Amino acid sequence: MQTIIDFLMRPWPWWFSGAVISLVMFSMIFFGKSFGFSSNLRTLCSVAGAGKKVAFFDFNWKSQIWNLVFLAGAIIGGFIAKQFLSYDEPFILAESTRNDLLAFGFGNPESVQPAELFSWTAATSIRGFLVLAFGGFMVGFGSRYAGGCTSGHAISGISNLQVPSLIAVIGFFIGGLVMTHLLFPLNFLKYNFSRKTMKLVKFIKFLVVGVIFGIVMAKSEAISWYRIQEMFRFQSFHMYGIIGTAVTLGVIGVALIKKFKMKDLQGNPIFFAPKEKAIFRYLGGGIIFGLGWALSGACPGPMVVNIGYGYFSMAIVFLFAILGTFLYGVIKDKLPH
Repeated sequence: MQTIIDFLMRPWPWWFSGAVISLVMFSMIFFGKSFGFSSNLRTLCSVAGAGKKVAFFDFNWKSQIWNLVFLAGAIIGGFIAKQFLSYDEPFILAESTRNDLLAFGFGNPESVQPAELFSWTAATSIRGFLVLAFGGFMVGFGSRYAGGCTSGHAISGISNLQVPSLIAVIGFFIGGLVMTHLLFPLNFLKYNFSRKTMKLVKFIKFLVVGVIFGIVMAKSEAISWYRIQEMFRFQSFHMYGIIGTAVTLGVIGVALIKKFKMKDLQGNPIFFAPKEKAIFRYLGGGIIFGLGWALSGACPGPMVVNIGYGYFSMAIVFLFAILGTFLYGVIKDKLPH
């Protein structure tokens, strides 16, 4: 029993985390929904009334309440992971990544996020605020331009062998690599960052799956800015292992669903909508997303999990992700797709 408790309390290995993420995706599929977190950004713009001015946001946002409940669950999951499923242990980071970041004024990591970026002192400084805001803005704009983020493309899309999703993920990494190795080293960043009951029952399943998603994101340390730096510096297998495990199980699971013509829990046929055939949109939007991903260290899901984990400065990133989504909706028809 103590061995199991120790396993749950310490950071989860990539192979276990990837498997749980794929379980989250399949739970959503059998609930008759899709696993894609960034669509919540568009929904929140619509909730705020953006649909009155911009056609992109003019839709029935109430049909997406289930995804907002999933978002709330992710925040709760981050809180649970921090408060009840964590030992107070040093954060283990690849030595090469640690040395690289020391040159930019980052001290030894003490938690999943660097205080030089996410403490309120840093986040409320002009430069610190600009880093978080710019990163969030690019994630929001890029994810809508590319039609999805890491959950919708890297996990769900590639699991369904969608070529557009592969193009988008390539864009994610091009943007991430450019930010990490070309833009990040610039002097700009080289500093010390001083029927109500029935309705509720219907949504509980999305809350539960959201909680599971939030916990696995936190326990796998996929919410960590440091882990994203390791990934784009090719100095650790951890993030690639998580994504690879989730995608491998996803490909197998989706193939079985199609082969046996499985139905969701409501008895409806499970349908995987093909993505539009377009290179520029997925690659261009993916690159913009990747730039923001590498800068802020978070895509939409981990943004809200970090808030639940206690990094409230991540709300700056999330708010600017919504703003980026709003700008995309405004200029959508003028962009090449």
